[in-house]
Amino acid sequence: MNSIYLVVKSNDEAKMLRQLLPPGTWKEIEFVVEDDPSAAISTARTLLALGGRPVALVVDAGTTDETQISTQRQTLAALLENASTNLPCRVF
Repeated sequence: MNSIYLVVKSNDEAKMLRQLLPPGTWKEIEFVVEDDPSAAISTARTLLALGGRPVALVVDAGTTDETQISTQRQTLAALLENASTNLPCRVF
């Protein structure tokens, strides 16, 4: 049984993450693929609101500027935490 949701924006990202994770780890993950970042954020919030499993959201910041990346990460974390029913959530 999958123990967490991992929301990504493409099948390619899901495939890459499966290759990067330690062997067998990805079997614990249910990959949820959305086609754009807004849909991925919305889906992650919905999964958190429904409860049941932790959620990880992986999005491309679209920049290499550390300040902008930090700001985006904080904003997304706040959006997810507002939807959470005391389940862990994380933005990557």
